[in-house]
Amino acid sequence: LREAGTNNADVLVTLFYLGQLAALAEWVDTGAPRELALAALFGAFLLFTKNEGLALAALNFAGAGVLTVVHRQGKVCWAGWGAAAAGCVLLSLPWLWLLRTIPRWTHDDYPALLAGGALGQNLHRLRTLLPLYGSEVWNRSSWGGLWLLVIFMAALGWRAFGKAGVQLLWLLLAGHIAL
Repeated sequence: LREAGTNNADVLVTLFYLGQLAALAEWVDTGAPRELALAALFGAFLLFTKNEGLALAALNFAGAGVLTVVHRQGKVCWAGWGAAAAGCVLLSLPWLWLLRTIPRWTHDDYPALLAGGALGQNLHRLRTLLPLYGSEVWNRSSWGGLWLLVIFMAALGWRAFGKAGVQLLWLLLAGHIAL
């Protein structure tokens, strides 16, 4: 919150991301259609706010889709999930249309960076990057006690792992760390 007044979009991205996560976790648990509508709305807000919102919204919807498959929630859930994902995209179409006309810097051109050819050209770098990434993940000085808190909370609330919403949050945590 200390940067909220500095014209920084990261605070908004975090709030919209949290809203989408909460709505999707609630939907996975209850199946309430209003939660999917909220998830679509927050996903569109993520897309409007920063380029990173595209990846976050897509990963969140993909995680909810995986949980829908795992828990075999039926065609009604698939239809709702598809409608919410489509709604998010439809709400975002004006921004995505405008975005294609804005000049891109190399580090912001995510579609080009995620294209098959670009990924294939950089696979050899994984041998160098993965050990560095692993050492940074386990570096306590950069993360503080966050990992200890996550492990402690997981042990404390182990019974909650039976809930689909909690499974979704853990799945998305792993996906976002891998991003």
